[in-house]
Amino acid sequence: MPLLSFGCRSYRDINRCSYKEGRKQQSKADRHCEEIMECAMVADEPSPKRSIESRLQKRKRSGKMKATVKRLKAEMVEIAEQQKHIREGQKEVREKFEEIGFQCDELKKETFLISQQAASNQKRLNLMFKILKAREENNFHEAASLTQSLRECMTSKTQANTQVVVDASGTVGKE
Repeated sequence: MPLLSFGCRSYRDINRCSYKEGRKQQSKADRHCEEIMECAMVADEPSPKRSIESRLQKRKRSGKMKATVKRLKAEMVEIAEQQKHIREGQKEVREKFEEIGFQCDELKKETFLISQQAASNQKRLNLMFKILKAREENNFHEAASLTQSLRECMTSKTQANTQVVVDASGTVGKE
């Protein structure tokens, strides 16, 4: 169906017509355009069909939004559980590190005691060696004084062993 219901099909055709005919047709065209514009303005008003469609679209969007919110809440719960497991794991690791630190302190104390015992043993061995050397050289006076020193060293060692004790908590104490 042509745009204009009179002789010319478009505004270009109107310009091609004679001036008088063109004026008549142009005024008709203007009236026709006004009618079309009025129809367009009426069409801009919401029709019941459009409002139903828009309500359906709003419901659809709101349903999608609810589904998205529900999914996000589920993800947040899952993330919270994961964070809880991570915190528990960190707590376990922290406890293990504390236990390892405690054991390290115990080992240091034991190592210190062992090194003291080794030094004491080395001192006694040196005294015994000197005693043997003095007896070989028939220096009995020096051998007797060295033997007395060895006895004193041995008694101080037995007293030290009874006094220095490492208890279960790893602290060094005396009995």
